[in-house]
Amino acid sequence: EGVRQIKLWKKSHNLTGNIVTITLRRYLYDSIRNSNVGEWIKFAERISSDNFTPVFIPDTFTCFEQDNRLNDFIVFKEPCWNLGLRMALYEESFVNFFGPGGPTAFAHLNKNVTSICMNQVVPGSLQSSEESYKKRGGVSVGQRKYGFVEGYQVLSWEKDTVENIYSEFNKFLSNH
Repeated sequence: EGVRQIKLWKKSHNLTGNIVTITLRRYLYDSIRNSNVGEWIKFAERISSDNFTPVFIPDTFTCFEQDNRLNDFIVFKEPCWNLGLRMALYEESFVNFFGPGGPTAFAHLNKNVTSICMNQVVPGSLQSSEESYKKRGGVSVGQRKYGFVEGYQVLSWEKDTVENIYSEFNKFLSNH
């Protein structure tokens, strides 16, 4: 049902091109991990001129706070409150970008989702420091994929700057 609703949403907004979602993190806890929104906007502007459709998904914590920097883009708030709709959007998108956080885990557990997760190590973070990765295990710093994922689901250890984001996007394009 979620996929059907996303297809209807795309049709009602006349979205016929490849959607690239950008899930933003903007949370008070461990805020050092928050998305570099200015850099994501530069990336969105760049891919828009290449006929991709960037769709921003705000953090649930700040979903209803207006960020005027995003006024020129599609900001899809409904998936913040509906996990089925969020998963359907991710499945129906060309590729999905994340920073380290909860929605990334859902994406990694869905083999129908293509994803790139930027900024894996954040010095000084409570959850995403190099030390925290070593304690948790499951993935080594620098490893590009979890062992259990299928398809194109990449971990990028680069900061979320427009150059790094676009570089990862180009790697994805060269594989598709």
